[in-house]
Amino acid sequence: NKALYFSGQVTDDYGFSRLSFKYNIKENNKIISTVSKNITIKGNETENTFFYFWDLKTASAKPGQEIEYYFEVADNDGVNGAKITRSELKTFKQPTKREAAEQVNANSQALKQKVQSAIRLANTIEKESKKVAESLIDKKQISFEDKKQIEALLDKQKQLDEAVKEIKEQNDKNIQQNEDQKQTEELLEKQKQIKDLFDNVLDEKTKELLQKLQNLMNEKNKDQTQNELSKMQLDNKTLKNELDRILELYKQLEFEQNLQNDIDRLNELAKEQKELSKQTADKKQDNEALKQKQDDLNKEMKDLKDDLKKLEEKNQALEKPNPFENPEKDVQDIQKDQQDSKDALDKKDSKGASQKQQKAGEQMEKLSKKMSEMQQQGEEMENNLNAKELRRLLENLLNTSFEQEKVMLTLKKMTSADPSYVNNVQKQRSIKDNLKTIADSLYALSKRVPQIESTVNEEMNKINFNLDKSLESLGERRTPEANRYQQFTMTSINNLSLMLSEALSQLQNMQKNSKPGSGKKQKQGMKQLSQMQEQLNKSMQKAREQMQKSGGNQGTVGKGEMSKEFGKMAQQQQMIRQALEKINREENKNGSGKMGNLNEAIKEMKQTESDLVNKHLQQETLNRQKELLTKMLEAEKAERDQEEDSKRESKAAKEFPPSYQKMLEQYKKQQQNGNEVLQKLPPSLNYYYKNKISEYLKSLNMVR
Repeated sequence: NKALYFSGQVTDDYGFSRLSFKYNIKENNKIISTVSKNITIKGNETENTFFYFWDLKTASAKPGQEIEYYFEVADNDGVNGAKITRSELKTFKQPTKREAAEQVNANSQALKQKVQSAIRLANTIEKESKKVAESLIDKKQISFEDKKQIEALLDKQKQLDEAVKEIKEQNDKNIQQNEDQKQTEELLEKQKQIKDLFDNVLDEKTKELLQKLQNLMNEKNKDQTQNELSKMQLDNKTLKNELDRILELYKQLEFEQNLQNDIDRLNELAKEQKELSKQTADKKQDNEALKQKQDDLNKEMKDLKDDLKKLEEKNQALEKPNPFENPEKDVQDIQKDQQDSKDALDKKDSKGASQKQQKAGEQMEKLSKKMSEMQQQGEEMENNLNAKELRRLLENLLNTSFEQEKVMLTLKKMTSADPSYVNNVQKQRSIKDNLKTIADSLYALSKRVPQIESTVNEEMNKINFNLDKSLESLGERRTPEANRYQQFTMTSINNLSLMLSEALSQLQNMQKNSKPGSGKKQKQGMKQLSQMQEQLNKSMQKAREQMQKSGGNQGTVGKGEMSKEFGKMAQQQQMIRQALEKINREENKNGSGKMGNLNEAIKEMKQTESDLVNKHLQQETLNRQKELLTKMLEAEKAERDQEEDSKRESKAAKEFPPSYQKMLEQYKKQQQNGNEVLQKLPPSLNYYYKNKISEYLKSLNMVR
């Protein structure tokens, strides 16, 4: 309920002097403000159609307030005076904080239920595809009964695809409805990461697999059908695990969002409670009004107490609960002071009531700070543990990779009759067992770390699949076939190592940025890099001057001379280059963005690094550095222009939500369809009937 769209029509023989949209904001059945917005129309025409968009956020109605809205049109009768007509009065009630929180919770529950349902369906398809594939082993061809079972599987797979699409839509809807909730940058980043996981959970290759399976079944190709069913089993196992993982990550995010909301609400309550303390001490307000305000704050504190209890339950429902303790004792102390202040107001003891209200407000502030510190410490501890576990798994994976390569190369050179063949097969089994342990630990960790990509679990499933196949081939002494599956395993292990290394890097960056006093990490933009490059150029100029004083006119220095300075400068140039490469890759689309081709600048930096490492510093190098700085300053200006464009686009996006363009196009299409209907009417049709059809279309807003 953040935007309302209207399409309508006004008709009058005199034309129109104005059309406006009006709304009143009401509180306790009293109008507290009225707003009027003019809508552009053609005043000299007797008929006008219009399309109007209203962003409810611009009304700035507070929770619990009511908005009345209507359209008002005035005709253009210059003789008798303009006559005014109003549309039907409509109302919208801004939900209270409690109602908004309940709606958010209901949406969250709906999403979790849909995910759980999809997990069950994926599990069913995984088991049934395995069963059907196994039933085909001893058959020469696909029977009519087999065909029916496969068709039933295909139908279930299509249902699952639709279910996953619904989950993505529900998550997008939830994010949109949560826009008004205050969230930290960390929570917004987690929300984005989980959205990306939801968006990418369904592999496009699944559609191809379904079509291929359908064709093979129609051709009654038993062997290939059996092979595709095995792929279906693996795909659904991956999907089931990934959905289960995202569900746990979503529950953790929900806990963190709720905790942050409770901390924010406690801060707001503290301000309101202390403000009420001042009002009570001033004695300017009626005692009954003060009692009512205190009663409202008491109710809000009770609601918060209930929410903290629910939060505790949500935490305990997690596979790995957070170190959260429900501050029941602190809340009870606050509630006692609140009740004491109300009792004092009943006795008309303003001084005593004000003191208790002030104390309750201060206790709320202390509790908010305590909960915030507990939250931060918990996050830091969790990040440290996750990074440590990820590092351990990565080391174990790399060691296993070396072991796998040894076994693969040894078996390649060995005949199947070699006495040590069985011993190497046993080593392969040990590798499989070790990788199974890694997979289990990694899957458990991925449920707590959204930075771990969804393809990580996919690669682990590929590893398990190929290891099973390699052991099956080794059992029958089909070594070349086993080598092929071992090579597939090696590829997946290497892919996995790169992914885990990237995830570890992200976690370590989070740890650095979350340390007290480190402040918010500033993104290195072109301005910062240009300044760093300019400073480095000055250092290089000084080094060149020092070399000339020492007699190094050839642009080189001897072994051991100025090594520290040159090493430091080379390192600085490398850091600038790496940061520039990141900007070029992520923001400049590898040279195709507005900052131009930065690849040439990167190439020149590499040349400078090489010169500095070899302690060569000639005038040619300094000239190149000046040109390099000019290129960077040009890129800096382009980046500023790009940021301004982004701000303008962002501002435009805030003025009109994503649904605006869709609704406007829908309105235009309706108009076009209506006009086409009128144009297709036979010329011989009576004017009376033509007019009636036109009026009917107008009532549907399908013609102008």
